[in-house]
Amino acid sequence: MQIRSVRTFAGSSQDLHNAIAVVRASLPADPHSAAPQHSAGPQHSASPHSTAATPPSNEDIHQGRTGHTLDVAWPVGAVQPVRLDVTPCDGPSAGGSSTGTSTSHQSASGNISTVAASIAVGPFIPYFFWFTTPILYWFARRQLRWTMNSLQTVVEGGSAPAPLALPSLVPAGGYTRRQAYHLATVGAIAALCNYGGSLLTQNLDLIGDTFDATDGQLGVSLAVVRGGILISLVAAALADRQGRRRMLLVALLGVGLASLATVAAPNLAVLTACQTITRAFVNVAVAVGAISVVEEAPERGRAASIALFGLATSAGFAASVLMLPLVGSGEKWRLSYLLAAGMLVLVPHFARVLQESRRFEEIRAAPSVKRGLSHLLTKEYRSRLLILAAVAALGNVLAAPAAQFINRYLADDQGFSPLDISVFRVVTAGLSGLFGIILGGRFAERYGRRVVGSVGFAAMSISIAWFYLAEGPALWVASTCATFLAGLVAPAMGAFTSELFPTESRGTSNAVFLGSGVLGSVTGLLVAGTLSDRYDDLGLAIAALAVVPLLMAVLLIPRLPEPAGNQLDDLSPSIIDNVGM
Repeated sequence: MQIRSVRTFAGSSQDLHNAIAVVRASLPADPHSAAPQHSAGPQHSASPHSTAATPPSNEDIHQGRTGHTLDVAWPVGAVQPVRLDVTPCDGPSAGGSSTGTSTSHQSASGNISTVAASIAVGPFIPYFFWFTTPILYWFARRQLRWTMNSLQTVVEGGSAPAPLALPSLVPAGGYTRRQAYHLATVGAIAALCNYGGSLLTQNLDLIGDTFDATDGQLGVSLAVVRGGILISLVAAALADRQGRRRMLLVALLGVGLASLATVAAPNLAVLTACQTITRAFVNVAVAVGAISVVEEAPERGRAASIALFGLATSAGFAASVLMLPLVGSGEKWRLSYLLAAGMLVLVPHFARVLQESRRFEEIRAAPSVKRGLSHLLTKEYRSRLLILAAVAALGNVLAAPAAQFINRYLADDQGFSPLDISVFRVVTAGLSGLFGIILGGRFAERYGRRVVGSVGFAAMSISIAWFYLAEGPALWVASTCATFLAGLVAPAMGAFTSELFPTESRGTSNAVFLGSGVLGSVTGLLVAGTLSDRYDDLGLAIAALAVVPLLMAVLLIPRLPEPAGNQLDDLSPSIIDNVGM
């Protein structure tokens, strides 16, 4: 898709040619133009800098044949050419523009010229085009407006204004096409898996009614579901040997099959067994997906890439919330699991398009690499591993029951209907979560992971406790704050778990964090369910757990090394044994 803008300037073709040259000189060089090309994945044309149009000759200018290109900053591919066609007009004119912008003065000779500028809106980003295309279209319009305004300023004798910065969602320098396509593909797999994994939370109250289960029984069921960590541990660790690509496909297949089995679950025990498998593979998809995203991310955009991956994953959660009004009574909740089973038909497609990360390919080609848990327990990585494992466990003591019991709390304690719950979740968790993730990625790059993680986690714990103790309008405000802060923290904490460990052991380290996180989740769910049954107050039971992650945020996260501003391979170098080489 092309967008076009036309404006009339007071000046000859030569004046416009000179102005274009000045504006071109103000533009930064393509940061990817000198980057090494990797053989893996689809090959794309070289940067537009290598094929930019040759400036027209004086003869071309006098005869009206004046075509130019300006390579402006672009989110994907670093630069995008703006095509400029200059056409001299006959005779003097008061000046004007087809876009409604008038020239401010007439040239001394009375000459006027028309400039037609056009830019392509692209590339097409698979799976998330509904999100990326409007952003690219908006940014293309801004770049055309900047181009025309810059020419206007230079023709009138001023200096070219500063080039536009990339959108907030995009890291400095933008993405290569390979990086963008990889992020979208991994994000789509994680979104599908997360949809299947979010259904238990959304339908917990309906499932409890179907099987006549108490809060305590549901708490035990949810704790058992976390027991699927044994599958997660093995699969995540295998990602260091079998590759990120293979384990992501296995996770997608596993969630689809488990969802299909859940449709026919005759009792809570069978449903719990099916959801144990689902939860295990959702953990694998999110953990291994984040690793793959970080390994393909630009060096100055690892946290931003984790933020975008988090947004993609959240799309699956949003879909499960939107399904709630459609399955609002009886056993219609089984339909949402039937829809989740539909992801099975997409497995062959993703098997064709999903690529392995370049860093893993390089490590796999190495003659001998130290990997595994023993590698992580060496002096260089031991403290990082133990601190992050403790962070995962203590953080989930509150996060797990707060997330799993929220719909039941809203229905039983606050009197919300299924439609009320869906509206509540969309209003309080929609834009607030989006803004939180976007700002979290930017803040983690600018201020560092430790500050954002520590302050954000502490504030989030307080907000969750406030939510479970509040009533009326305060309930909505507290939920909005908690969701925003959860999004703010996610990029920093997600980056920590991948950046601080080497490529050959990232899967194993994340398996450890999954295990410790599940240990914390099981503890929190059992304690919350038991306290709720004993004191008949679910909100107070969950709010009391907030002290655990609050202390963790203050005492543990600041002890981690700061990854922001460092090269990934400098933070966590691979140890390659070259014996025999």
